[in-house]
Amino acid sequence: MLRRLIAPALALDLLPGMGAASEEGAKAPRAMWTAFECGTYAELARKADRASDHYATGLDAGRRFYAALEAGTITDEELSQHAPMILGSLNAGPSVDFILGRVFHYATDAARSDVSQEDQHGLPLPIKDWLLEPELIATKANMLYSAGNCDLL
Repeated sequence: MLRRLIAPALALDLLPGMGAASEEGAKAPRAMWTAFECGTYAELARKADRASDHYATGLDAGRRFYAALEAGTITDEELSQHAPMILGSLNAGPSVDFILGRVFHYATDAARSDVSQEDQHGLPLPIKDWLLEPELIATKANMLYSAGNCDLL
């Protein structure tokens, strides 16, 4: 099933300059995850237009990654170097978009936890210290958005 969904994308995106496409495909999972996280930070910081742009960027990167993965143009070494480890447990489903939905869920959930459940060093906060106030959440999300250089995406 996955092969039928990806074959047209391969013809359009991956055939010209196969070496460059391989490298781009190998780096796409990190770009996907980062874009989904930045989209969440933007959403929580009340930057809806930027959130939408980041989510679209993440979706595009994810589709490139799964097309390259299906085409076999990504080596195991490239995967271990560029792909977040969690992807290995999320790569199941009836279609690429289904899998990307699962990845989106986990990436955005991780970003929401960064904002409300972790301190400035990324360590877990006690439940009593979780951020619940919308203004504090927006402020910290904006801080993480800036610190993550999300405007560069």
